Amino acid sequence: EAMPSRAAQLQAVKARFRDGDISGDGKLDLRELSALLRKGNPRLQDNELRELFRVADKNRDGRVDFAEFADFVFSCESRDVEPQDRVAPPEIQAVFEAFTGGVHQMDHRQFAKLCKDCFLHNSSFKQNDSELVFTRVKSRHDRTIGISQFLKACEIIAEKRGCNVSEIHHALQIQGAPLAEAPPARSPPGSVQSPSRRTGGYEPEPKPVTKKMVLTEDDIHSQKLLDTYMKYASGRNGEMDSRMYARLLKDSGLVVDRSFTANDIEMTFAAICKRSDRRIVFAEFRHSLSMVAEKKGCSADDLEDKIRENTS
Repeated sequence: EAMPSRAAQLQAVKARFRDGDISGDGKLDLRELSALLRKGNPRLQDNELRELFRVADKNRDGRVDFAEFADFVFSCESRDVEPQDRVAPPEIQAVFEAFTGGVHQMDHRQFAKLCKDCFLHNSSFKQNDSELVFTRVKSRHDRTIGISQFLKACEIIAEKRGCNVSEIHHALQIQGAPLAEAPPARSPPGSVQSPSRRTGGYEPEPKPVTKKMVLTEDDIHSQKLLDTYMKYASGRNGEMDSRMYARLLKDSGLVVDRSFTANDIEMTFAAICKRSDRRIVFAEFRHSLSMVAEKKGCSADDLEDKIRENTS
């Protein structure tokens, strides 16, 4: 089936715009655009709608005219992202706002810090790649990204690392939890604004309250295991070589009998390390414990408990 022509697409956008323009003044305010977007996705939260409104309102006059609306719709389609289809889990939203000081927009420095502090980098996703990913997901004329674009960035990072995006989300939740629980930083005056219905202009947004992240028992255990892992990781991006891998397992008391020897350590590391730099990351380390547990005839959970106890 042939794709609709650009003219046909433009007519469809005009129809959507007229449908949303309840006041009939030829422009959409925050309430009108929010109602229009929620027809496509009723789950959209107020903060996400404010973010989308800021993206669409290019001239910052508190109203979105048809030219701005059309540019907004077509720019989202060109990135293969519908403006209403990305809703962040509360835990990821909390981490995002922890790194932005509680506001709903993230600049490239904050994004780079998040990638570094949450140990997302490895040999496939290097530190300078964070700038490239940020540029890829942001709108052409903007200097910041919102939560929807951040979720897209997580997908790109997962693709580069060769893992599932859920692993990236879990890493953010584990590493970002302490920051998400801390009081949000005060935003610089005028740095984040929201449209005023009374004046049509912009007023400073009230000081946001960052959602506190609730960690499960498994998350807490994962955090403790990660803390132990980082004590032995020698790479600047939180990677571990074979020497430190062997030391960690030996310090944990896992090499005490013939069921698991020093030679088994080398073979296990070789099996999980697929990269040329001969280093592994935390997810691969945790996977290796399942292999060790099978060799020793116990569960991976038991091994993790023993590592935490003997290396604390």
